[in-house]
Amino acid sequence: MAGEITVRARSLVTREATPLLPIENPPGLELLVSRGAGKELSEDIDVALAGNRYAFGFDFVEPRDVPEFVDSLFRVSLYRNTLLVDSFTFAPDDDVAYFVGVWSDEPFNRVEIRETTGTNENEYYGHFYTGANAPDDSDPSVFDQLAKLLADDGGPEDYLGGAVALDGDTAIIAAVGERNNTGAAYVFVRQGAGWVQQAKLLADDGDPDDDFGGSVALDGDTAIIGAIGDDDNGRIAGAAYVFVRQRVPWRTKT
Repeated sequence: MAGEITVRARSLVTREATPLLPIENPPGLELLVSRGAGKELSEDIDVALAGNRYAFGFDFVEPRDVPEFVDSLFRVSLYRNTLLVDSFTFAPDDDVAYFVGVWSDEPFNRVEIRETTGTNENEYYGHFYTGANAPDDSDPSVFDQLAKLLADDGGPEDYLGGAVALDGDTAIIAAVGERNNTGAAYVFVRQGAGWVQQAKLLADDGDPDDDFGGSVALDGDTAIIGAIGDDDNGRIAGAAYVFVRQRVPWRTKT
């Protein structure tokens, strides 16, 4: 289906507007052919494109050469070979210079421009433009949930997610409450469209209330995990453990 349709205009007398076509260089579109603002005796235009495109636009003026001419309605149809992808109509005011363009969600390789009502007036076409890239409809302010990560052996009051780190396709998620606040950290890796648990990291000398996982950092194959409750150097002196990934297993690095 067609996406954004753009019709922009500026009011100029035809004799002034025609030499100034094209009106603008539309962003995201490439020049297909320069028509030199030439007058078309036919109101039917067929444009064959070299390969699939997602955008098409053109500069246009319909002059009012004779007062009794009837206002026209034009239809722009997008085809992929013989399949009609989509179409839209526009009704230009006389003696107004327009840029008419469309972004399509589906590719097309042929365009037809037809005058469906009105009389046989002479039209002025400027440049034709095409765009090879599909429209980006994503909203940068909106995030979609891709996964919910849970520990394979998770339990009550583990506090999984109290600290997290992400580097590329690897995430480390701490569970500081695991085993009476001894703490643990879980490594997840992205596989295709999902995430799977790769490892569970534990301190070799972990004790209750060490709070292992209170902070985590990840850089490539190296992770640092804080344990602020460790008391090897005194009560709540704290410690940090360095782990490295060797192929799949993770090992404490001393």
